[in-house]
Amino acid sequence: VTGSDAALTATLAHGGTETARLGHHNDCFLASDTDYGTYEDVVVDKAFVAAETLYTPMGGETCAVNPPRSECATATVELALLHFDYLNRGYHPDVLDGWATGGCLSTIQRTLGHRLTLVRATLETPGAEAVAVIVTLRNDGWGALRRARPVLLGVRRGADVTLTPVTAADPRLWLPGETVDVSAAVPLGGVGSFELLLHLPDANPTLKDRPDYAVRLANENVWEASSGFNVFAQWDAATATWSLGSPRSTSAAFMCALDTDCLEWLPAAECVPGQRLHSRLTTNPESRASGHYLGLAMQP
Repeated sequence: VTGSDAALTATLAHGGTETARLGHHNDCFLASDTDYGTYEDVVVDKAFVAAETLYTPMGGETCAVNPPRSECATATVELALLHFDYLNRGYHPDVLDGWATGGCLSTIQRTLGHRLTLVRATLETPGAEAVAVIVTLRNDGWGALRRARPVLLGVRRGADVTLTPVTAADPRLWLPGETVDVSAAVPLGGVGSFELLLHLPDANPTLKDRPDYAVRLANENVWEASSGFNVFAQWDAATATWSLGSPRSTSAAFMCALDTDCLEWLPAAECVPGQRLHSRLTTNPESRASGHYLGLAMQP
């Protein structure tokens, strides 16, 4: 199709060429050793697809029961290898039922596409005009974000929101299994207490203000559906302390602050007695917004 046997590389990805805009679709995933003729040289062809789908869309559907290849053990390995973003949830029903019985369907549902995990927030004491913020994210999904979108760090005081573009960040390059830092000196725009926000809206001018098109982190008590903001920390000016997550709700597992500057999310079992408990947060395995599959430091 492209006139080349070489897979797309990071250098050529997202360049707007026809090669960079081609995706992959497998309409008989796992149905035979060659997926009903999808592959001729299985090893070579799969390696090609695996390399390309780091940067281009990948999806498909199952079309026949083919144990053990169509069962959970192989399915999850190949979905990860080939960086699947989507699957037809209506076909083949017997394969999908087998995944449910085998215990992997929920894993597949939450790991298709990108799934961003907020690992930690490194926060300094706010200055007179700005606060230095480093947000560490990990992509726990099988795919990556496929379209360019803004990355914004923000401060909110009541209804007043100040958003700062992180122009060096390109979410399309936050590849599966990789960890990235998003950092900025965020203008405070005033004095007193405030919330910190991470916002990844759609780049389309007609969609950028629609919360359902923003990327949602897969953590409970971070996503704000009404705005599309991920609210990940608050500064209390009265006590001069940081706390984690959104103050609007709580859930079952504690998070600990490891020190005064770096707030790190941990499961309750890892919290050492005597550490200050800032917030009650858990990872939500079902968190997703409009097909965006994202995630925080605790695994479901």
